[in-house]
Amino acid sequence: MKRDFDRSAKASIDFINKGIQASKLLETILTSLVELSSDSSVKNVADVEMDDERAIHVFNKTHFEILCFASYWTSSLISRYAVSSSLFGKKVDIEGAQYFYKCIHQYLIQSCELHNFGKFNDIGFVNSSGIVGPTEKLSSEKRLLQYEKLATDRSNTDTLQLYAKHLAMTFALGDYAVFEPLTLTFAEPTIKIAEITMRGVFT
Repeated sequence: MKRDFDRSAKASIDFINKGIQASKLLETILTSLVELSSDSSVKNVADVEMDDERAIHVFNKTHFEILCFASYWTSSLISRYAVSSSLFGKKVDIEGAQYFYKCIHQYLIQSCELHNFGKFNDIGFVNSSGIVGPTEKLSSEKRLLQYEKLATDRSNTDTLQLYAKHLAMTFALGDYAVFEPLTLTFAEPTIKIAEITMRGVFT
């Protein structure tokens, strides 16, 4: 049984990567945010041949954020599919769901390594004066923990806001809040990728 959930988790990450590509969500987000941005260094961010360091960072961090949030949401849906039947009806296979959760985290880390996301910096914090605080490398493990903690302490609605914030801060620092109403609209198509993934893997 564990082997089945391991295969399903691996297939889920493959589905997500293909879903991001097929939906052109990355390109849509980049194009939309570039139109709002006053930063001339990101104007060529959708150009495959780009060589500007800032544009390359924006492209990869945006891709990273989509992949992480789609993976988080996919794992949050597992209770709908990890079910077993008995004389008393259907019940959630808690052990299987937890194992799937663990496996999808591992395969997400591998996928991020293949994309070389770890060589790009994350943003530590931005104070009221727009000063950037300490930064560290992008970490899918850290990002998933942020979403999980927020969902546990509050609700999944707050994870949508956090996703929007991460996308917005990719493009802007002190004024990232200007971008959040737009980046929040990209939560729905990202969730759709997760839902399509689970249907594709489990049905």
